Formats: sequence, C-alpha cells, structure tokens
Amino acid sequence: MIIDFNYILKRIDFLINENRQNLNENASSSKTKSTALKWAKRILSSFYGDFKLYYIGIQQIKHSKKEIQIPPLNLIALSFMKYFFVENRNFSFDTSLYFDESQNKDIMNFFDNRIRSTVAGLGSIKKTVVQEENLQIEKFINGKVQKDSAGFFHLKLHDENEYILPIKYFAPDVFVRHYGLKELSDELKNYITGKDFLDLGAFYGDTCLIFSNYKPRRIYAYEPVKSTFDLMIETLHKNNIDIVVPINKGVGEEKDIITIFSNDSDAAASSIVYNQGSNSQDKISEEQIEIVTIDEECKDRKVGLIKMDVEGYEYYAIKGGIKTIQRDKPILLISIYHTAKDFFEIPPMIRSVCPDYLFRYMDISPSTPITDKIILAYPSVL
Repeated sequence: MIIDFNYILKRIDFLINENRQNLNENASSSKTKSTALKWAKRILSSFYGDFKLYYIGIQQIKHSKKEIQIPPLNLIALSFMKYFFVENRNFSFDTSLYFDESQNKDIMNFFDNRIRSTVAGLGSIKKTVVQEENLQIEKFINGKVQKDSAGFFHLKLHDENEYILPIKYFAPDVFVRHYGLKELSDELKNYITGKDFLDLGAFYGDTCLIFSNYKPRRIYAYEPVKSTFDLMIETLHKNNIDIVVPINKGVGEEKDIITIFSNDSDAAASSIVYNQGSNSQDKISEEQIEIVTIDEECKDRKVGLIKMDVEGYEYYAIKGGIKTIQRDKPILLISIYHTAKDFFEIPPMIRSVCPDYLFRYMDISPSTPITDKIILAYPSVL
C-alpha cells in the first residue's frame, strides 16, 4: 500500500461519500459537489500560527468510557494532515517495506480517523470504536480499584501483583496490554530478560511497575516534568520497586535545555511546544527541562528494550539513540501517533542502521481513535 498525497485525497473522497450515504443526503445537494481538493483547502485554512504543538489537553479523548466521537479538528490529526498538505507534498511511503500486508486495514483506519477529524463534517459522525471487550476491561479495572486511608489507589488484576498508585489513573494500554509487551512471543520476552530497559516518558511510574515483571536488569525511567516525576518517586516507593533508576530529564537528538508545557488539570498531558493561540481553558504551566541523548546515557548499559512516548519528540529521541540501537539491537515500543514524521520516518531511520529489523503496527488502545498507537520493532533473527 502506497501512502502519499494522492492516497490521502482518495481517502478524503471515499470518506466524504461514505458520510453522504450515512446521512442519506440527496444526490442533488450542494454538499455532494464537494471534492477532496475543496476539503483540502479547508484543512489548510485550519492551520494557524506556526502550529508546532503536539497537543495540550489530550485527556479530552484519551480515556472516555463511552463510544467516542472522532474529535473535530483534533490537533494531533491536524498535525498529521499538515505533513501532507504543507510540509511534504511529494512524500511517498510504501507500507510493504516495513509492515505485513495483513496490517493494511489497521493502518488505513489509523489514517482515516485523522481525516475524519480534520475534514469538516466527518468528525461529527459517531464511530463505534469502543468494542464490548474494551468496555468490559475498563469496567473490570474500575471495579478492582480501592482507595486506602492515605489516599493511594490499589489495583490487583487476575494473579498479577497488587499495584499502588498515587492517582486514580489505571490505563488499560498499560495494565491490561502491558504497553504491547503482553503480545510478544516467548522468544522476544526471553531476549530482553536480564538487560536494561529504557522507559522514556515514564509518566508516574505505571509502565515501570508492569515492566518490572519482565525480569530486566535495571529500568531507567526518564520523566522530564517535575510534578509527574515526583509522583513516580511515590509510586516506586509505595510498590517497593528497587530496580528502577528514576531520571528527571527528557531525551532528544542532542543535549539541550528546552521549555516544556504541562496541563495543570491533568498529569497525563504535556507538550514540547505549545500554541499560544490555543483556545484551551486549561491552565498551562511551563518549565525548563534538561534534554540528554540515549547514546550518551547508555554507553555503559546493555539495552534490551526501549519504550518511548515523549509527546511528539520520538523522531529526535531515536536519532539521538541510533548508535545504541545499532549496537544493542533492543526491542522498540515507539509511540507514533503524535506526528506523521514519527510514523513515516522512524522505520526507515532504524532500518538504515539495522537492516534486519521487522516492524509491526500495534493499537494498544482500540477505544481511542487518535491516540496510543505504537510501532513494535525487533531483530528478524528472533
């Protein structure tokens, strides 16, 4: 499957026609005269300012327990479309070079949801993206959570450990799907045993708790936002996790000091760059954070796993760790939903130094149409 500018135009046309059928519109309606190019102009008009944000307020769509409407003009979706219509009109990506053909439908749906969000009218149709299984998972988790007298939340699923967290935030993609690790073969799980894990964008330590069950030597947990980092320290202390090394830094292409913006109403929402023209009513805080590179940090480590969810900075973080990836050939769980650059340019960059790597698109949160999509990458010899 070739994804390029013409592919996007064709999908816009297809979804517009699908929308008409769903609404039973009259064939003579003026809306039927709309074309993909006309909608493309509307998409372009949606870009305002320098538009370099990777989304503040992601919580609006990330953890709904109901059927979800594709959010109109979602900023992550707009950023994706900008890649095609503004930044790289001559772009072309052959999915067959990286992904198995059986994944084409899932990848197509990944892009369709972004089109539905950015093309006026398409985002208003309710899509049944939450399957009964996901509703049951969330109901099950909520039924298992208990709050103690000190204000900490306890969760025990099946025969797993009891987890204690300082906030009521038990994401199914972490506690049920183990951020993709649960789907790995036994061979891949054995491959990472006894090696160092990098948890980049460690949030408040939830993934550290899960990853500690996969027998790492050490987990190096990087979380740049100080308030969230402090929550992670609490989490590690309450769960008696002693193999985690918490690090209050971010990762990127080179050492630097940058500004990061956080949503005070939700610890899950942060961004490297913030659009000052946003209409968000949430209070936004900013702080200076230290950026380091994977390659500098991991000179004396044997890395077996890299999990990365760094709010749209993934491409640059990989670029700053390419020598480590080439040397240690770790399993990679890379978030690719923030920017089109991450989805399209990270696999070729990895393949350029590790020609034997295989790739798999994974939707670790089917209930959210825009967020929590990752790429699994690993050596083909396994």
